[in-house]
Amino acid sequence: MRSRSRPARPARSSARRPSPPALDLRSLPGPETILREELPNGIVVLVRENFSSPSVVVSGFLPVGSIDDPRPQAGLADLTASALMRGTERWSFRELYERIESVGASLGFGAGKHSTSFQGKALAEDLGLLLDTAAEALQRPAFPPAEVGRLRGEKLTALAIRDQDTGARAAMAFEEKLYPGHPYSVPDEGYTETVAALTPARLRTFQKARYGPKGMVIAVVGAVRARAARDAVAERFGGWEAARSRRRPGVPMVGAPQAAAMFARYSARSRGHRLLPSVPPDRPEFEPARYWRGPVWINTNWLVARGLEALGLRDEAQTLVDATLDLVRTAGWHEYFHASSGEGLGGGDFSWTAALVTDLLLRPLSQS
Repeated sequence: MRSRSRPARPARSSARRPSPPALDLRSLPGPETILREELPNGIVVLVRENFSSPSVVVSGFLPVGSIDDPRPQAGLADLTASALMRGTERWSFRELYERIESVGASLGFGAGKHSTSFQGKALAEDLGLLLDTAAEALQRPAFPPAEVGRLRGEKLTALAIRDQDTGARAAMAFEEKLYPGHPYSVPDEGYTETVAALTPARLRTFQKARYGPKGMVIAVVGAVRARAARDAVAERFGGWEAARSRRRPGVPMVGAPQAAAMFARYSARSRGHRLLPSVPPDRPEFEPARYWRGPVWINTNWLVARGLEALGLRDEAQTLVDATLDLVRTAGWHEYFHASSGEGLGGGDFSWTAALVTDLLLRPLSQS
């Protein structure tokens, strides 16, 4: 019988593996690589040089949003921001977009609950054009009636679609229950009846009263020298005068007595189970092992515990922290946990579980 010879194993190389390249901290955003300067009118300018491509990005925000809408004019901030590029005192709607698109650039505005934001991109050589356009749109919008009418029609169509969407309707109902009487209960885009009543004059009044440099941030990143970019921003925005300051509604807060009662009530409903189940065990839809239908999540526990601590409810917070640490000590660093048995579920060695438990261990609850 012929014997089969085994193939020879390749000889192991004695050469050492090359060391990974050293990390150049200058390649990362940070205080060493970002120029930060506040202009006399309150605008904060941030610039970071990045010559990896010949382009530049400009983004920023100013503190005006739907929280500033009068309730009968819900959707005003949203429509105002969307109409900024529909024409200015200097350029028409068509001229604005011809300026931007002729050089392959982009620029857009939008409003959220607390701020109106903008972002644009262009070749670095067109930074001045991009800033000129943004400054003109923010400081001197014209709100042409024909263009505002078309835009309002688009918004009303979107609202009609939203009103037939059960998910959107449920979200609106939830926010109305959660924040009764507060602007948080009102959708940013408003309602059909309020948007239908918005006129160019109302947009103009809102823009003049609310838009201004105070609290505004402009960031420039790209193939441009930091000082040159800062000077370009100052040239276009430095002369903008602040609008009259107005008080904004505060963030609705839950008081300590209400929070203590809520925690006690939820704990009683969860008796016999691990704290805090993501759905109360006495609810028919409770499933102790089904993702967000019942299991315990460390990130939720952490948020509630730190919230209780901030309200001075140390005993309640400590109860939840002890339950959380015991759960991880027994079952490991899992993504989430069975609400009844405490068994670890989902991914193992989960990063947010490890990070938040580390925080609870390194930052024990205050003694006050």
